[in-house]
Amino acid sequence: MPSSSTDPAAFLAALLYRLVDVLRESAPSTFEHLVTATRGRTALVEVDGHRLRLSSPAQLPYRLQAEPVAVDDSPIQFRAVGTALTAILNGSTTLDRAVVREEIFVRGELADLLAVHTLVLEILAEGPIVADLRRLWHEWEDCWPHLSLPTQMVALQHQLAVHGSLVIGLPRSLRSAAEFLTSD
Repeated sequence: MPSSSTDPAAFLAALLYRLVDVLRESAPSTFEHLVTATRGRTALVEVDGHRLRLSSPAQLPYRLQAEPVAVDDSPIQFRAVGTALTAILNGSTTLDRAVVREEIFVRGELADLLAVHTLVLEILAEGPIVADLRRLWHEWEDCWPHLSLPTQMVALQHQLAVHGSLVIGLPRSLRSAAEFLTSD
């Protein structure tokens, strides 16, 4: 785990490299979507003011390149606040909600944005079942500067199911009948 004195852009690049490796090893279907969505493309991303140029050559084997870049007037394709990313990872908000609240900004062709949106949702869906992804989320929380939100993501087997929400929505007279029928 990097120390807290690590350059944030270098830390972010290292985390992205490890994300690619985890997807390649533990989530091959999601990795294939990553390749499809990003191969042959370049994007300038910024998280809490730290910028990276992400690129992936068109030729195989797939390789992600992440280079820290100076802040300038170049157009950003993705900008995010670190706390918004943490809230998405721990399930306390959604990607769409963070975009609507302007905590995340995205720019690009609609087809590209939809492909990346689908990819992010797939990665988030893998989080509860892939331990290495959970470790990456926790490392993000532990090492990224400016964060104060705890990561709440836990493995599926440790999540408690909430039952009865449909019954709560029923009118009281029907709820009473249902309670009477189910009591022994």
